[in-house]
Amino acid sequence: MGGLNNLPSLHHDLLTQQWAREADFGEAIAIGQISPGPNGLWVISLGYLTYGWLGSLLALIAIIIPQCSSCR
Repeated sequence: MGGLNNLPSLHHDLLTQQWAREADFGEAIAIGQISPGPNGLWVISLGYLTYGWLGSLLALIAIIIPQCSSCR
């Protein structure tokens, strides 16, 4: 699963917990759209905008783990 499929659930969860701002989502999607590579990488930008380098690393791990577990 990639692209913007996870946008509604992330938007709801992160805004409810006050871990992200509405503007963070707009910026992350814009960065993801102009960046080369898969569309799902906007999540890494969102992680960076909300929690810096640690947030981007955690976002990267979070989008890789479900794919690796299905590889077995």
